[in-house]
Amino acid sequence: MKRARTPSIAIALLAALLAPPLWCAAPPAPSAQTQAAPGSPEFVLANNDLNKDGIVTREEAMQVGRVLGQSWETYDVNKDGKVDLQELQGVRAATVAAAGVDQPAAATIAAAASPELCRYGFSCATENLWRQETFRLTPKAGGQPYIIQISLPAGATPAAGYPVVYLMDASLAFGTLADIAHYQELFFTPTVVVGVSYPDPFEVQRRDDFVPPGIDGFLPFLVKEVRAEVAGRVKIDPARQALFGHSLSALFVLQVLFTQPEAFDTYVAADPSLHLGGYRIIQRWPELTARQFPDPPRRLLLSRGTLPEGPETGRLVKRFSLAQPKPANPAPAIPAPPVATPAASFERSLPQFAQMMQVIPGVKTEYVEFPGETHQSMIPAYLGRGMRWTLMGWDPP
Repeated sequence: MKRARTPSIAIALLAALLAPPLWCAAPPAPSAQTQAAPGSPEFVLANNDLNKDGIVTREEAMQVGRVLGQSWETYDVNKDGKVDLQELQGVRAATVAAAGVDQPAAATIAAAASPELCRYGFSCATENLWRQETFRLTPKAGGQPYIIQISLPAGATPAAGYPVVYLMDASLAFGTLADIAHYQELFFTPTVVVGVSYPDPFEVQRRDDFVPPGIDGFLPFLVKEVRAEVAGRVKIDPARQALFGHSLSALFVLQVLFTQPEAFDTYVAADPSLHLGGYRIIQRWPELTARQFPDPPRRLLLSRGTLPEGPETGRLVKRFSLAQPKPANPAPAIPAPPVATPAASFERSLPQFAQMMQVIPGVKTEYVEFPGETHQSMIPAYLGRGMRWTLMGWDPP
């Protein structure tokens, strides 16, 4: 288990967000008499105590307009409309203890982090941490084990438990999504990210798991066994469960929505491989129009880059000098989509499918395009948009 990780990307983004515009007056800096370590309770007090009377009122915190004001209910332990040094110290100690980081380590992290993050009440030592657990889990039905990665937020567990995002193809993107989820804790409910991947670096079993009939064995493993293992490690909210996938695993996301929509409430499918199986997934569309979906409605986010995957494929072939011999018996051409949709062009197949899904009762579908991105380069974009879109549904304004 890894601890006390400070994601550099999240810190850089957060610093840019919290930094005042150049045309604004600079926030009050600590006086010579109150030079304290960045992130310490003394530092937070000095930079929010506008009247310099030893306490911070809610009005002062709101005037400064940073995290102390936004998280006022957490820091105002006595509920008297004021925060003093003792309360700041108590909250910090409790949060550090919950994160499993000793005080010296927390102080070291705070000193190394950007002072801009700590200046307004955001403790770099205690709130800028997430813990990761990685283990192997073998299905009860047998077969090879899977690698399971869990990102656990620091701090107290919500009363209803943490919402959970399950990420397929985690070997490519788990760290990215975990960093995004951690950064979004500033604005939304803290979220657990669970990644599923394979010990085999070539992930040969991936194709079997994500399409019929292999899906019939993998889906119960994911929904029952992986979920039970996660619930045994952290309290989860069963009403807020999302499934993320890209390409082939995005097709798996759609298969789950079509066959077991109650398994998750939120589905994020990035550039799904709709053509596999002769567009079988699209051919199932008519039966969805009569299906009774669970209440509340399921949510589906479809997305793609506006460029085809050709540029990256060409680079891969050139970089590794991969020969491309013509097969003796060429594979049959990919069939066109069924009559229910227009021509089988890259430009139209997924947008048309999104339009079809938008008329399905019980499924709220949104469609997003990422200009200038290919099938491969869209991955960070879909993770960022997908996480924010998911959290907006779980924690609306």
